[in-house]
Amino acid sequence: MTSVSVYVAGSKDRIINSATVTRSITDFNSTADISLPLNIIAALESDDEVAIEVDGVVLFHGIAGDYTLSYSGGNASVSVPCVDLSYKLTHMLAVEPGGVTLISGTAVSGNAIAIQLAATASASNDEYNGLMIEITGGTGSGQTRKIYDYTGATNFAAVTPAWTTAPSSDSTYRLFRGFAEGTDIGQIIYDLLADTGIDRSHINKTTGVLLTDAYEVGTGIMRAEVISELTKKYNSLFYLSYGKIGSTYATYGEFDTYTGMEASGEFLEEHTLTDANNPIFELSVARSIESDITRVIVYRDIAGVLEVGVATLGSAPYIDKVIDTGTPDTVRTGTALGGTLVSIQLETTAPAVDGTYVGCVVAITGGTGSGQVRKIYQYTGATRFAAVTPAFSVAPSSDSTYTIYTGFLSVDDIAEEYLDNIRLGINKLDLSFQNLAVSLFNIVDLSAVCSILGITNITRFRVTDLDYTITAGGITTKTTGVDPDVQLWDRTVQNQVGTQTVGKIVEEEAVYQTERGKPVYATVVE
Repeated sequence: MTSVSVYVAGSKDRIINSATVTRSITDFNSTADISLPLNIIAALESDDEVAIEVDGVVLFHGIAGDYTLSYSGGNASVSVPCVDLSYKLTHMLAVEPGGVTLISGTAVSGNAIAIQLAATASASNDEYNGLMIEITGGTGSGQTRKIYDYTGATNFAAVTPAWTTAPSSDSTYRLFRGFAEGTDIGQIIYDLLADTGIDRSHINKTTGVLLTDAYEVGTGIMRAEVISELTKKYNSLFYLSYGKIGSTYATYGEFDTYTGMEASGEFLEEHTLTDANNPIFELSVARSIESDITRVIVYRDIAGVLEVGVATLGSAPYIDKVIDTGTPDTVRTGTALGGTLVSIQLETTAPAVDGTYVGCVVAITGGTGSGQVRKIYQYTGATRFAAVTPAFSVAPSSDSTYTIYTGFLSVDDIAEEYLDNIRLGINKLDLSFQNLAVSLFNIVDLSAVCSILGITNITRFRVTDLDYTITAGGITTKTTGVDPDVQLWDRTVQNQVGTQTVGKIVEEEAVYQTERGKPVYATVVE
């Protein structure tokens, strides 16, 4: 017998008429709607926490919106639309606005742990605490640090961590709100979840993936928008899950790189369905003609160098798919100070943080060695040397201009990934079943049912969308999913091939824009 528990307004096992929950990896929010007896209104006025649990699996945890009272045929009920704690992320600023003027100027002096701002800076203590300061020119140029203590009488701003090169009287600077280059993206996500009520114990704060440049947060930017942009740029995944700590319901922030995330519990959890243990009342398998593609040809133009990658399946004649990846995002441009066959030395204005450009690609765009494209595997901040692989054919020199791009796969790898993905992921499965609660990213095994039906192309799938309908008597789960081996989480592949990636199957998992979120909530509570 299925066990259903609904926690509303401080009490578990509320009597419910019905409840629905909607979750999708294409959306940041999850929403619910609960129909309850009339006597719930007084309790909702004082406590808006809501949780839905089926057979020990917490399907939803969040807050109630504005309720709707209905009366028909002598019966009254209350409809309570709910939204999870992603609402906090879409309605809390990423950085505090304050009334501070974001100044720039030329330093008076500096030391290993502080900088003395110009005499025109504020005379109020702590005025600039929490802001970022970037050395934009002169001694120590290219460094960004966080101000943790400001003394108005002397205009000294103490920074963390210590400067690699202490600023001096020729150092120009600017103040901004945001995060310093070299900061682990996991630490940023962790900090953005502060004061939201979201449990941060599942956030990997030490991913080893560092900001390649200072990240400036504009006025009025919400936390969700920063999380969305960082996860997209740095090939990582963030979403919310639900659970219990003792008898207390909790919402967890889940964040890691794709490699780390795929080794986590939800990705590994598997459920087996049969007609006996989970009656199936709807099954649909969709297949696209593009699954017949047997050759993918990829073109990419990097600094005037045309790269071509090819992946094939079987022998000619082929069914072809041609992809123009365009040009990846530019991280930095400049003129080298020099180079060797295995490295290039950037200008002194380049970041002084070790590892900054690791994984990026450098193209020699002019001068000595022009036309070469190499991957950066090591970056030494003190010397600004970027080590590359494979070695340069011609070592760059002081006349060599360069462009550094975001990291990307080789065109051959993109072609192979796309060919694999399109043949795996173009098959899509919709399934409705009873008596079992599953979660996003779980794998569902349908092999027993499929053997009866004679279906062989999808017997297992990874859950990408969920709709639960819950009554006191049990649960009906409607899922959508794709082959569990498809590389859904490889953002690099998706960025390289634009709209022609597996994004056709799952639009952009865990990518959420603040402006999308607000209408979702507005619809829920009206």
